[in-house]
Amino acid sequence: EPKRDYQYPGHRAMPVMSGENLYAVGANGELVSLNARSGKLNWRRDLQSQEKIETNTWGVSSSPLIEEGVIYLNIGGGIALDASSGRTIWKRAAFKNGYATPVILTFNGKRVLMMFGEDKLFMLDAASGAELARFEWKTSYKVNAPDPLIMPGNRVFISSGYGRGSAMLDFSSGAFKVVWQSKRMNSHFSSPILHDGAVCTVEGDSGQRGRNQLICADPVAGEVIFSDKTMQYGSIIKVNSTIIFLGEDGILKTYEGGRSSLKAGKQL
Repeated sequence: EPKRDYQYPGHRAMPVMSGENLYAVGANGELVSLNARSGKLNWRRDLQSQEKIETNTWGVSSSPLIEEGVIYLNIGGGIALDASSGRTIWKRAAFKNGYATPVILTFNGKRVLMMFGEDKLFMLDAASGAELARFEWKTSYKVNAPDPLIMPGNRVFISSGYGRGSAMLDFSSGAFKVVWQSKRMNSHFSSPILHDGAVCTVEGDSGQRGRNQLICADPVAGEVIFSDKTMQYGSIIKVNSTIIFLGEDGILKTYEGGRSSLKAGKQL
């Protein structure tokens, strides 16, 4: 079967190191394991053809998530593979994947995954792939890209762009229940972070220069407590107590302070 020629060629997902090995996945679902020192190929899988998985519109973007020798990928509804051999442990092929990386956590004494599909958020049993809960979250062009953010108290924050907005969900009962929803905190690609108890993300879509901003909200009710125009879309990470913003046009900017005193710092 011929590979898809995507409008935007190239890899989307970040490679991941585990021990002495590097794991990388391509837009068509080609997964490789390489020895990081020698570059020698340990194994290769073509997941799209070998597992008969139908991928999403713009290609696989999920980075590998590795824990206890198992690779988890947001491809075709979710798949788990043995990290040493590439052997499939379980797969779910009934749903098209989103573009976010899976997130793993402990819930009710067992490891579970939050997997963002093209129009739903799933909670899966990490050992078997069994579905434990789902929450419908439809977005224009079926783009659910930011990683879910696990919050204290068995809550998870999700966000999507194209004006879809954000939601805080409680899964204490084993099912997803809405705590709040908002049209704010709508992030196209950038994954949210937790900063001094506040949820922060880059609001808006890629290419919306002049309308994007770093925004932080109180997780209890979703009230915006900080915003600063970044003038372009980008991504954020947190290093110690500093938020670092990298814009799509190359702006590098820092933010310092706690949730009540956050302010823009240096810009390069």
